[in-house]
Amino acid sequence: MIGAMASPTSYEIKIPAEYQLSDNKPQRMIILVEQPAWATSEANIRLYLTEAIAAHLVDEVGLKAGTIATYREVADVRNTMSDFEKLSPVQVGRAMKAQMVLYVMIDNFGLYGLSDAGYYKGQLATSSGIYDVATGEKLWPQSGGLKANSVGFELAKGQDEAAKRLAESMARCIVRNLYDCSKRESKVADESGTEDLKNW
Repeated sequence: MIGAMASPTSYEIKIPAEYQLSDNKPQRMIILVEQPAWATSEANIRLYLTEAIAAHLVDEVGLKAGTIATYREVADVRNTMSDFEKLSPVQVGRAMKAQMVLYVMIDNFGLYGLSDAGYYKGQLATSSGIYDVATGEKLWPQSGGLKANSVGFELAKGQDEAAKRLAESMARCIVRNLYDCSKRESKVADESGTEDLKNW
């Protein structure tokens, strides 16, 4: 009994951050979510994903909300710069006078209506990384390419709610790598592997 009581819980066991963002907090950070032209939907997944990631950066990592550019700020620059789509994440960061860019590329996104009752099946796959704007260096992941994650579910009510659920789950998958996350917090119910997505 004593041994069991002394054992750490899943909340106490910490998984070390792949990149400790709290040790390198930027004065200004951009969350740049990009998606291919074919990945369109009535639901604004870029907005939901940007807002969900920002909320987790504030709540889990400890960044100040005012240091993270809003979705509207990024959208305004996107709409006013004719060559925006040709810019790299670092170039966007420089244009917006940021120190860091958290770049997220949507590799796969789909919401599929299952009935007239408004139920949806959803999937979302992304690749992400953090860039230092001053040096152009990729800070995370420190080796290899971007960090791949995928989430999905079989049933959710309402298109916007389904999109927000995907965004929330993906935000958790991304941000958990940027702080010492508890074992319990690291588990995301909607997380799926690439093999799972092939079966959609």
